[in-house]
Amino acid sequence: MKTVIVPVHASTAIPSSVSQVGRALRRAAGFVSLAVSAAAPAFGAVPYERILHADREPQNWLTYAGTYQSHRYSPLAQINRQNVAQLKTAWIYQIRQPGIIETSPLVADGVMYLTEPPSTVTALDTRSGRALWTWSPNIPRDVVIIGSPPINRGVALLGDMVFVGTVHGHLV
Repeated sequence: MKTVIVPVHASTAIPSSVSQVGRALRRAAGFVSLAVSAAAPAFGAVPYERILHADREPQNWLTYAGTYQSHRYSPLAQINRQNVAQLKTAWIYQIRQPGIIETSPLVADGVMYLTEPPSTVTALDTRSGRALWTWSPNIPRDVVIIGSPPINRGVALLGDMVFVGTVHGHLV
């Protein structure tokens, strides 16, 4: 059985068929990602060499565009025209706060890293959808966030660190 992960916003209706999945994904303002999950081993470090050769491990999505070539394409062939109708939703993650998401979640070793509005970072187990941890910055009330609505640009992985630029101008 193939596992399809479709994180959506809490207000998005859960589709009941594969054709509805496609329509729901195109409509959902809070759509984060459609990803194929492999076995979820323990999280390992993501050194520069691993990012440089990300095309060698297509089960992971280590950069914003997948690889440094920025094709935004996965060579995985597990889902195709013959079996797409057999896909079933394995789990759904609903973001905690409504807002606009304009980032690509990263996947490394069975852990999906995503950002939620305005600057929350969440790590999910790709097999179960269970939140492993969540971090939110304390944004002072007197900070004026330019842009409406406030959005962030996602996370980056390097070594054993997860980096995020917050909406109030901090790199954490």
